[in-house]
Amino acid sequence: MANVSSTKEIPSKMASNGNSSNVSEVAGQARGLGQEQLRILDVIDSLRSATPEDVKLPQLVVVGDQSAGKSSVLDAISGIPIPKDPDGCTRFATEYRLRRGTDNISVGIIPSKSRSPEDKDKFSQLRWPITDKDQLSDCIKKCEDAIFDGDKTGSGRFASRDIMTIDICGPTMPLLTLIDLPGFIHAANSKQTKDDIAAINEIAVDYMSRPRTVILAVVAGSTHYATQVVLDKVSECDKGGVRTLGIVTKPDLLSNDVVLEDKFLKLVKNEDIKLKLGWHVLRNRTPHEMEMNMETDVRNQKEEEFFTQGKWKTLRADARGVESLVAKLSDLLFEHIKGYLPQLLKEIQEGLARSEEELDALGHRVDTVPEMKSEVSKLFSRSQSLIKSGINGHYLDQRGFFHIGDNESFTQISPQNLRARIRRENIEFEKEMRTRGCQVRLVGKGVPDREYDNPEDADSEDSPLRVKMEDYETKTVQRYLYAYVGQQLPGDYDPSIVFLLFTNYSAKWDKIAHNHQDKVQGIVTQFLQQVVNHVWPQRMRAHLWSALLNKKVEALQTRAKEELERLLLDRRRCHPIYGPEYFRRLKELQDRSASEKVSPAGEIVQRMLVYYELASNIFISNVIVQVAERHLIDGLRTVFDISELIQMDDQTLTSLAAEDEHNKTKREDLERKVTGLKKARDDCLAITRANIQKPKTV
Repeated sequence: MANVSSTKEIPSKMASNGNSSNVSEVAGQARGLGQEQLRILDVIDSLRSATPEDVKLPQLVVVGDQSAGKSSVLDAISGIPIPKDPDGCTRFATEYRLRRGTDNISVGIIPSKSRSPEDKDKFSQLRWPITDKDQLSDCIKKCEDAIFDGDKTGSGRFASRDIMTIDICGPTMPLLTLIDLPGFIHAANSKQTKDDIAAINEIAVDYMSRPRTVILAVVAGSTHYATQVVLDKVSECDKGGVRTLGIVTKPDLLSNDVVLEDKFLKLVKNEDIKLKLGWHVLRNRTPHEMEMNMETDVRNQKEEEFFTQGKWKTLRADARGVESLVAKLSDLLFEHIKGYLPQLLKEIQEGLARSEEELDALGHRVDTVPEMKSEVSKLFSRSQSLIKSGINGHYLDQRGFFHIGDNESFTQISPQNLRARIRRENIEFEKEMRTRGCQVRLVGKGVPDREYDNPEDADSEDSPLRVKMEDYETKTVQRYLYAYVGQQLPGDYDPSIVFLLFTNYSAKWDKIAHNHQDKVQGIVTQFLQQVVNHVWPQRMRAHLWSALLNKKVEALQTRAKEELERLLLDRRRCHPIYGPEYFRRLKELQDRSASEKVSPAGEIVQRMLVYYELASNIFISNVIVQVAERHLIDGLRTVFDISELIQMDDQTLTSLAAEDEHNKTKREDLERKVTGLKKARDDCLAITRANIQKPKTV
């Protein structure tokens, strides 16, 4: 880095010349912007290190080809000679924060988002205060060494996404924040390879491509602007030139080329490459003037003298000179930021919600076994509370867990809403049993009407085959009568034939009941997964399932399966049915048989149908209550039994609850992000509520 002027005093203002020109008045007005503008700029500066990558801040960036005069533009605006890299190549962005206050300069670093938490902590503590200008070059060198770990080659990294910050305060300093980007390099050389150039260009293009970036494109008058890379990049990143302000430097070098001078004049008048924000022109210090350590007020005087002579005096006052540029940039930045504040606040709030959700998913920090036991105990309790609410269908108890969902129809229920899903599944099970539980569907004379008969079900592939009553009597029942003849008197039949017919007629119950059990098991497992995902930190979930929940769920399913098998065995054993309903149906059947002279085969079928209907009611109820409710649903209450935790040994507890290094690092990063985003949100809210207006000038 080249040394700056040996003058010890830090210039605190850009003094105007003796002329009371409009330009000086405009500059004075710009410096007169009040505390409101200072506040809004400071908020954006603080957001730069706090907000996540997906929150893009409104900003002004200075770009240009290498040696285009970017540093001279910044010198002129700040009044502080900015040290130049002797290699002519900056490898990271630099943020200049110009503020009013006591004369002061300091240098710091905003670490990139990809930096480790350790690096972020280290960089946040690095700040080099400067008491005179001579120290600025050394501090910038220290900053560069910190970014690249003291290695000029950057240990293989030529460019960095870290941002160097230079805070410059003075009593009449303009209120501006500018980001100086690495210059575009035209060709590789011994110090910069093609890959190095690509890395540098990538940083600049990334900033320029952001929709909320206003581009200050610096174009040197020393060469034809058509050959300068920056304008090609502007056309790529800002199609239509709606957010670019062009700045021409070194116009004094055009005096010997009238044709080129005319072209640049046309350019600055916005008649060639048209930009919505227009063009501006500055006269830089000459190399001789820089060697002489020319003061800022003298520099400004010479600039104004230059623009009052020759063809340049034809330009409007607000398109030439540093003082009108400062006024223009102050106004531009203020209005630019203010216009984006509502959307910026929305994005910050969304980013904060995401970060808090991620942090919550990590759980609380635990280091000792007692802390782990306390944390897991709370998780057990919260899980048990959700399970109880889910079983009872008390969805108001846990509003953050139970919900309908935005895109769900009436036929879809969230997996969290356990009772609603179970009830719907039980209804479907009952319907399945009523409509498809029989082996065949008897139709015709002698078949009792059923409320649940649905003509549409007859057309489905898995519907029972429809058989006429008389055909069933002659082809099925008669076979049983012939095959199962015992010691009955002639004309009598074995009463067990009714049960044999029932066993065949109800053969589909097994499959339907098993399917219902499987569906309820799936619903219960999904619900438990939702509980775990909602309550338990992500780091604990896999081990929780492997060490505890899988065995618990398997035990519930095993008991449910055993219960169902007992019920299915009861079906095959055909236990007698007792109760008034059976005897009422039986009497109706006997009365009808006497009046209609029903055949023995018809009487057997009708007795079997009565038994089937009453037995199916009992079976449906038993499967729902004894299999689904007793074992699969109510069994959930035992999954997070606190006695499990009391009996858990320290090793199991540690393997479940302890944090690994990756989790600790992620937590620290998220905690830092949440803190920054909360401050950013509060600052933006304060500004929005204050309804900031641009201060009026007089």
